Amino acid sequence: MEFVPGKDLQTLILEEGRIAPARALPILRQICLGTQAAHEQGIVHRDLKSQNIIVGEGDTVSILDFGLARGLVDEKLTLDAVVLGTPHYISPEQAMGQPADARSDIYSLGIIAFEMLAGVLPFTADSALGIAMKQISEAVPGNLSLYPDVSPGLRDAVHRALEKRREDRFQSASELEAALTRAEEARTDTATGPAGDARSRAIDEVLADLDAAARSRRAAAAATGDLDTRTPLVQHRPHGEAPLAPPPATPRTEPPPPAPAPPRPTGRPTVFIVLADGADRISMGKALADSGCNAVEARSGEEVLDLLMSRQPDAVVMDVALPKADGFEVARILKATPIFARVPVLLLGTRVDRSQEHFARQVGASDILARPVTEKEIVERTWRLLGPLGFYRDEAQSARITRPGPRRP
Repeated sequence: MEFVPGKDLQTLILEEGRIAPARALPILRQICLGTQAAHEQGIVHRDLKSQNIIVGEGDTVSILDFGLARGLVDEKLTLDAVVLGTPHYISPEQAMGQPADARSDIYSLGIIAFEMLAGVLPFTADSALGIAMKQISEAVPGNLSLYPDVSPGLRDAVHRALEKRREDRFQSASELEAALTRAEEARTDTATGPAGDARSRAIDEVLADLDAAARSRRAAAAATGDLDTRTPLVQHRPHGEAPLAPPPATPRTEPPPPAPAPPRPTGRPTVFIVLADGADRISMGKALADSGCNAVEARSGEEVLDLLMSRQPDAVVMDVALPKADGFEVARILKATPIFARVPVLLLGTRVDRSQEHFARQVGASDILARPVTEKEIVERTWRLLGPLGFYRDEAQSARITRPGPRRP
């Protein structure tokens, strides 16, 4: 197995007493995103705890020990057998012997967040059964209110993750991560003053404009019967269980008809080429166009955000280093906007190491490549990302487009 250097989070908390929000929030967001990635594959961890989180150089995070998630224990084990290992992090439904789902992991994330920010676990007792009973019935203690650096928004996010009823918690790890992101931005704005306020307002305005534009396009498509179904809501489910679904608004007397399969996209996919270097932008744009894409060029992060107001890309190829708004920030904004959340983003960086790869995943990028890269590699990677969206490259057409003409004597 891969050797992951660093310390487990429990050791870090024991050494530092508690971890201040300035450091805790980026770590927690990475844990949420890693958990979200597992849930999207139908995997519920079921044993998330600070001992299973490794914090490496640059506070990059790795989640370990998916043994319970892979079904190495019998679902019919007794309460004592299930709780004995880590009762401090178990969800109320697990403590009552009910099946775990993605929201059970969210409860465990809430325990980890509380432990980091307060330096202590919320529920302790002399026995595993005693701890389990507290998880089921005892209110979350008010330790977080004792620390001025824990904002009300951050405290509310942790407490919501620790709701006893799973229906009252965040319904996905990405929802919890979004709440932590808002808390982190609010803390940064307070620390940086007017400059931070202006930056936050600018991002909020961009997100609001993108959301309004997306709603307008969807309303127009619905009116013409051509609603875009390429971006369905993703329902996360534990492995082998049915998808989670909200309760119906009104009682139904018969089951709803099955949803139609999303249509295969037609036409050429639109790919945004967002590179600071003009020569690279032109050559890579031409290579993608020759391969069967509509290549739309942009020179800065701000320019690509402006383009999003008028058209929706099917993929984005983008430099990390861009003027006005870097590639990481643009990727984060894309992933925070529902209509663009499933658009794959391929980042290009001059220095790509483990820390850069972790951060790229944290902001939602699909992949990151180290420069220099060839046009052929860009084309292949881009089409690889377009494949899951239903786009398929016409190799014969690409060959006809790229075949050189006859040489002159």
